[in-house]
Amino acid sequence: MPASSIQKIEVITTPSSKYDAEGLAGIINIITNKTVDDGYNGNLSVNERFPTGGPTVGGAFTTKSGKFGLSAFGGAGLSDNPATINDVLRTSKDLSSTLFQYGDRKSDGKNAYLGMELSYEIDSLNLLSGQFNLNGSDGTGRASQNSVLRNGGAITQGYDLLTDNDNNGKGADLAINYQKGYRRNKNQLTTLSYRYFGFVNHQNADQLFNNRINYTLPDFRQANKSVMSEHTVQLDHVYPVNKINIEAGAKVIVRYNESDFQYLSADASGNYLADPSKTNTFNNRQTILAGYNSYQYVINKWSVKAGVRVEYTDINADFMSTASQVSQKYFSVVPAVALSRRFKTTGISFGWNQRIQRPGINQLNPFVDRSNPTFETSGNPDLRPTKGNQVRLGFDWTKKGSLFVSLQYNWIRGLIFPVSSYDELTNITRTRFENTGTAKALGTNVNFNYPLTSIWNLSLNGGLMHGWATGISNGQPIKTTDLCLTPISLRA
Repeated sequence: MPASSIQKIEVITTPSSKYDAEGLAGIINIITNKTVDDGYNGNLSVNERFPTGGPTVGGAFTTKSGKFGLSAFGGAGLSDNPATINDVLRTSKDLSSTLFQYGDRKSDGKNAYLGMELSYEIDSLNLLSGQFNLNGSDGTGRASQNSVLRNGGAITQGYDLLTDNDNNGKGADLAINYQKGYRRNKNQLTTLSYRYFGFVNHQNADQLFNNRINYTLPDFRQANKSVMSEHTVQLDHVYPVNKINIEAGAKVIVRYNESDFQYLSADASGNYLADPSKTNTFNNRQTILAGYNSYQYVINKWSVKAGVRVEYTDINADFMSTASQVSQKYFSVVPAVALSRRFKTTGISFGWNQRIQRPGINQLNPFVDRSNPTFETSGNPDLRPTKGNQVRLGFDWTKKGSLFVSLQYNWIRGLIFPVSSYDELTNITRTRFENTGTAKALGTNVNFNYPLTSIWNLSLNGGLMHGWATGISNGQPIKTTDLCLTPISLRA
């Protein structure tokens, strides 16, 4: 989506029951520019980002004639990410063993996109619209790593690893939407929509070892083809009754994921042969059935909105490489409450809602990733969704300028954390995802805006957040706290 087509972006931290319950932080609402009256407009943009980034070019065109409207946009770009350095230090409890890894990586790529949206006003109460988008990308990268394992100060194992990789992907999405208004009340509205999204990605990597010291793992090659698709059908209805605004709707999401991961080891002649024990093939289907109902009551200057969303999730995954299956079914009941009061130039608000985060397919997949031979990672098919709560208080003032201050408190249980353990016999650190974490956070945000003159405007934004988290490391509970200050932004 080109930036020129975006009017503004809203961060909804206390979303109503109408919106999907997934996502612990809230949702982002992107509002695009309105379609022009009969006529047309267009724009062309050229950008350059450095030192990380590259040139991009894009354009958009919008036209409307009578009941028909058309919007089209497209663009392409190149990216260049200079080398970044990374290092890892791992020390055993008794300090007898130390692993140090040092390396760098860089990448570059190219991408392109093309989209189109059509709309047709059947009459003043009925609107039909559709959209179609294509995108593609291609990239390459190179990484180097030096690994040294010491026991008692002496080098017991070491190697240099060079990785060359390339990847390319292409995707498409399309949607069709129908909107119906009603003569009895202009605020009554019914919408029905369908959306499809699909993406295919290919990844290849050659990993070559040099300067070996007591290290026998052969050179290897990794190739992965992943395919994903998503179908969404949604029905929403808004029905005002006197001073009560009723919202109700239903949604069905069906997601498919497939992956074919090949691990090929080099033999003595330099030929690459597939290793079945390290090859990963799986497919996954996730079905989400959701329904919601919410009520908003406005009296004088008070507004109360309360609702509940119920979601049923059915996950079926088949991991062929590990001869294992995952079957999960669960209900999620997610309430939301919002209360506000307007005064002459000020207002106060209160909001409470729940959110959930379902485990991703990579977190569920029990396949062991050995791309870094010293650090193995795997998923956990028994993971359950994470549930979070948020309470928010707000104060706003609007006159010549504007001020908004909010105070929020979040608490989350069942967080999906990577849990690591060190095997002293093999010198390998193994990491697996678990529902072991809990988190709490208390924070505030301030937004101030004041027009100094007709051409000068003063804006001030900032935030402060203090968090507490618990988890498991090497079989032992750990706790941590963190203080985060959002940099204060001052613009004139």
